Amino acid sequence: MLRRIKAIVFEWDEGNITKSWLKHRIAKEDCEDTFLNRPLKIFDDKKHSITESRFVAYGRTSRNVYLTI
Repeated sequence: MLRRIKAIVFEWDEGNITKSWLKHRIAKEDCEDTFLNRPLKIFDDKKHSITESRFVAYGRTSRNVYLTI
């Protein structure tokens, strides 16, 4: 039996990559890694969701660093 695997794709703009690194010393790879680990909690970000769907995630990297994304 074949199973479908849903791929996760991340889109980054250069401004956010630079901002996250300069402000928090968090690389985009660390943020992406968080989505592959458990526990992972994802919620609607109603505070910032007026015109588009936005979310906030709480999780940890493989290096055991806890992140809010």
